[in-house]
Amino acid sequence: MPNRKFFIEYLIENRIHRQPIRRWADEHRGIFPEFGFTNSQSDFPITHLIADRLEGQFGFERLDVNNEVILRNNNRNFRF
Repeated sequence: MPNRKFFIEYLIENRIHRQPIRRWADEHRGIFPEFGFTNSQSDFPITHLIADRLEGQFGFERLDVNNEVILRNNNRNFRF
């Protein structure tokens, strides 16, 4: 079975914003203070940790669609 790709989706001004989950984490480093982001292999949160934090801390839903895992938040008023 091939590796599934992980994406984050959320609404801003009624438009869905979608990006790869690790790119999103890199742009939101403050949500992961235990990592320094100096090396993408050893000092970077793994995909499942990012997904778990989005679900547990921010109320995102995990959807499995066509070999993709999408972390989605449909709340129009949501902000990080």
